[in-house]
Amino acid sequence: MRFRDFLNKLVFRFLSFRNEKARQFYLSVFILILIAITILSLLTIKQSHDTKIKENILKAVLSSGKDLDNESNSKISSDEGRDESGEGKTFGKIKVYICGEINKAGVYEINKNTRIIDLIELAGGAKPDAFLESINLAEILTDSQKIYVPSKLEAANSPNNNFQNGSSQISGQGKLVNINFAPINELELLPGIGPELAQRIIDYRNNTGSFESKEDLKNVAGIGEKKFEALKDFITI
Repeated sequence: MRFRDFLNKLVFRFLSFRNEKARQFYLSVFILILIAITILSLLTIKQSHDTKIKENILKAVLSSGKDLDNESNSKISSDEGRDESGEGKTFGKIKVYICGEINKAGVYEINKNTRIIDLIELAGGAKPDAFLESINLAEILTDSQKIYVPSKLEAANSPNNNFQNGSSQISGQGKLVNINFAPINELELLPGIGPELAQRIIDYRNNTGSFESKEDLKNVAGIGEKKFEALKDFITI
């Protein structure tokens, strides 16, 4: 009986030892898993935090770039909207007056280097009775110029097609031709000025600018002192 009791005690101790080792093993595994989960969670949180920081930095950089672009564009627009005197006037614009056989007669603000044909289109086009052959449609307009579009009846009653365009002045029986505004057919009426020389006058003022004095007409090729003396009393600027 004593031996059996001893054996039973020994088996119980052995079994108890094995169960304790198992408990320790499973406990160790559980702790390791818990540690791994905790580390992974911390890494995930850190990665997410870093990603948000990078996104915020990127947004801040892009926003700063857009603000700089807007500021630059605003400055450019502001500079373009001012003339050399800095008084805020529109740069590169002129005002001209068109009337006669035109659908929408009036004063128009247009870009420099605009031609008469473009102004007519801007003014709604010519009326059916307009006599456009009396006007040099390819002429480049200048500031404060007046364009008169005559009717076919006016053209029939005026054999020389003498119409008041630009700043030409009619005085008594004669007509002073404004060399800064007159179309080619009007320049041809001047003494000694034919179609070729009239076109040279128009080309000169389009390329060089308006005549500042009557004497500047001598700068046009083909107009010397003698020819100028013959026509100086018939021109104005």
